[in-house]
Amino acid sequence: MLCETKNRFFIDKIGNPYNQILSEDFDFKGESHYFLELLYVVSGCVQITEDEKVYILNEGDIIFYAPMEFHCLKSYKKTTPNIINLSFTVVGELPNKIFDGVYQLNVSQQAQLLKCFELTERYVADNDKSGYLGQYASVSLTALIIDICTQLKQKDAFLSETSAHLYTQIVTTMLQTVYDNFSLLDLAKKHNISVSYLKKLFMTYASVSPKTFYNSLRIKEAVRLLSDGLQISQIAEKMNFSSPNYFSLFFKKHLGLTPMEYKRKNM
Repeated sequence: MLCETKNRFFIDKIGNPYNQILSEDFDFKGESHYFLELLYVVSGCVQITEDEKVYILNEGDIIFYAPMEFHCLKSYKKTTPNIINLSFTVVGELPNKIFDGVYQLNVSQQAQLLKCFELTERYVADNDKSGYLGQYASVSLTALIIDICTQLKQKDAFLSETSAHLYTQIVTTMLQTVYDNFSLLDLAKKHNISVSYLKKLFMTYASVSPKTFYNSLRIKEAVRLLSDGLQISQIAEKMNFSSPNYFSLFFKKHLGLTPMEYKRKNM
């Protein structure tokens, strides 16, 4: 008797892998993109901002960025972290749990990740003599993701500083008002802080201005609405843009493609 396998997802594309040693003052300004990305800490310590959440990752920790999720990275406590990045896309859906926090890999999982990195590096370098390296790398990463989701619990990695909690509250407010254009002054008043301190918070935890961060949230929501099948005119109206044309210009400015170009390429 043969039992049908039910594949919830498979990895169809893998990008250039990076193994980097960061300087102690490394500060990567935030970004978001349509593909998925994992970041693993080989050694040292990093501060990660992921939308409204601020984490501290130590040796052996891994985090996954969802598509269009804002994220930035800094070295933490004057360490020189060694990190691994790997980008990929999937067909189907990853378990939502994978994007909800930070995981600590065990020894066998660390070895599996390093093996996947090696395979991907060889595949991207076009040394795939057998024709199977890409599939091997994909299957290896798939197995690691499933293993993490079924074997591990998220660890408490939130940064405990008071200012980090305040940053989280402010971003939560932004997420609740993502369909509107907000005023920095109104946002600062709502949280009983000055505009200058608001800007300082975002430079500390997101390495970008509050407006730039808010625009990234609006783009993320626009992409979601686009994937849900809404027309450009409907999205423009729903998100309070002055016109569909202005929405398209805003979208292209941030993603380099018009909404329709993005949909054809990525959806």
